[in-house]
Amino acid sequence: MSRVLLIGLPGAGKSTLAARLRLPIFALDEIRREVSDGTPAGDYLARSHFLRACQERDEAVFEFNGAGTHRHAVRLALSMLPMPLRTVYLRVPADVALARAAARGARVPRPDYGVDPFAAFQAMHDVLEEDLAAGYWSGRPGWSALALDGAQPLEALIAVLRFP
Repeated sequence: MSRVLLIGLPGAGKSTLAARLRLPIFALDEIRREVSDGTPAGDYLARSHFLRACQERDEAVFEFNGAGTHRHAVRLALSMLPMPLRTVYLRVPADVALARAAARGARVPRPDYGVDPFAAFQAMHDVLEEDLAAGYWSGRPGWSALALDGAQPLEALIAVLRFP
């Protein structure tokens, strides 16, 4: 599989898994670290860079939470290349993801939109579950999606995915 989309709540383990897939990685949070200044404009600049990678790269791992309104643009950008896409949703409960994200600290410059973190995580969780059930990430020819338990050890996730 040459194009993989990793989605899930912050703290789900997307970056850890991405690092093991032996493909170039385009992670929205990493792009934020490179180009964003923590303002809304900086965040949109990072999102723009991420979208460009999604629509142009044919051998890569794309990583972002997959739950906000930005997911519509990402889905469209990914569909611009007529290639297979495997979406992997790392499923973790909102409270677990929030605890993991809090433990690692704020390392990504992003605007403070004044949203309660637990409410935001729960809302993202609900969108991810609804999208998976509705076939949002698998409804195009050559696209497939699966959910994996983000609490599993990394080696178990890789074994299920059959990635080298």
